[in-house]
Amino acid sequence: IDFIQDARIIVSPTDLSGDSVDLLVITKDLFSLKVVADVAGFDLRRVRLRVSESNLGGTAQSLRVTGLWQRERHPALGYEVAYGKTNIGGSFVNGSIGYTTANTGRSDGEEDEYAFFVRLDRPLVSPYSQLAGGMEISVNHSVNVTRKEDSFFYDYRYNLYDFWGGINLGITDIREGIGRDKRRDRKFLSGRFIQTDFLRTPMQIGDRIDPVYNDKQLVLLQMSFFRQEYYKMNYVYGFGTTEDIPTGYNLSFTGGWHRQLTLNRPYGGIELDKYFVTNKGGFLHGAFRTGAFYRNDALEDASLLIAGNYFTALFPVKKWKLRQQFRGSYTQLNNRVTYFPLYLNNAYGPPNFNSASVFGDRRISAYTESVLYLNKKIFGFLFAPFVYGATSALTFEGQKFSESEIYPSFGGGVRTRNENLIFGTIEFKALYFPKPVPGLQGFQFYINSDIRFRYRTNFVKAPNIVQLNFEDIY
Repeated sequence: IDFIQDARIIVSPTDLSGDSVDLLVITKDLFSLKVVADVAGFDLRRVRLRVSESNLGGTAQSLRVTGLWQRERHPALGYEVAYGKTNIGGSFVNGSIGYTTANTGRSDGEEDEYAFFVRLDRPLVSPYSQLAGGMEISVNHSVNVTRKEDSFFYDYRYNLYDFWGGINLGITDIREGIGRDKRRDRKFLSGRFIQTDFLRTPMQIGDRIDPVYNDKQLVLLQMSFFRQEYYKMNYVYGFGTTEDIPTGYNLSFTGGWHRQLTLNRPYGGIELDKYFVTNKGGFLHGAFRTGAFYRNDALEDASLLIAGNYFTALFPVKKWKLRQQFRGSYTQLNNRVTYFPLYLNNAYGPPNFNSASVFGDRRISAYTESVLYLNKKIFGFLFAPFVYGATSALTFEGQKFSESEIYPSFGGGVRTRNENLIFGTIEFKALYFPKPVPGLQGFQFYINSDIRFRYRTNFVKAPNIVQLNFEDIY
């Protein structure tokens, strides 16, 4: 929960019989009013300001208002208004409803979109929980806020329907005391249905197959085997507060059916995640993803993703603390039909590679970062200077691996955070791309606030086909 930083549960006997206890739950709340801003470029070409209250009157209700000013926009100002409620009726279901003209919804298209959305989500809050699921319904349409010529602007309108749910198998027997729960291994069965209806298709697309602008239906069934436990650590993404680092594994087998225009294909995929914590305090997350569609006795959109993320133990540097991060990934896509090609403007490329002008069918990326946590507070804010280096090798479609292009990057800056306030990390960063790329500035400067650096701590999620550009497994 956003407005609770930490919690402790204390168990105390209530009488001499020993058959009753008191549970004392102590929580540390955060100041729930938040004002954050994101600024891009020295010339202030884009400014985003968000004001939100995450715990209105102590009722776990939230209200968020966002304003976006961008020089190229007409009108220059966009906005978002969203309302949310945590744990509706004690059901662990979280809900939100909102309207946006600032392209902050779940966008399927490449243009700026206005959207109205409704979302419900019930996570698997504990290995002993039985049910999880969610839904989203949104109405979206593109708006030519940058005044493109008609031949370049993609004019479209679509509705999105997304439903999923799952059950934790065997938990009922454990609750009823049929067997002692000596094992922490779990089995989770889930299903998902997604439908995208384009009420207006861009004239540039017409009736041809496209990764985005087609009517689509997806039905998936997934069986997951997982084991999840936690270590409590500090100075991973936070600045000294308690962080829950997961250990265990998740192995999922997914099958289903996908329809896109007149193209109907079965799908199968496998996902494996393994989390390790070393004896010296380091930890590693390894991930494996593979999946493909089948048609005409051949595999189509066959995908492979292998990735790893390693944090070293903390190193003392005088009175400070240093942690090093290494991460890398290998991605390959064969016989592409409806998938996007592999891009670098995502978590698997160099940071802030905000150009989609280069793409291919094989991608190899590496990243390393050094963060120094200082122990000096200024008005409750702690600081952490950092430097990083990153590089990606991209093989263009139809080319040999030996002809891959290399895209290096390096940069650094400082992050700051007040752990008593609800908003996330504030980052001042400068970076440089030495290789010229169309649409990409060589030197960039960013001021970002409310960055949500955190380790993924929920192994159970909605079933999906393997994502090679849009999912961040780090």
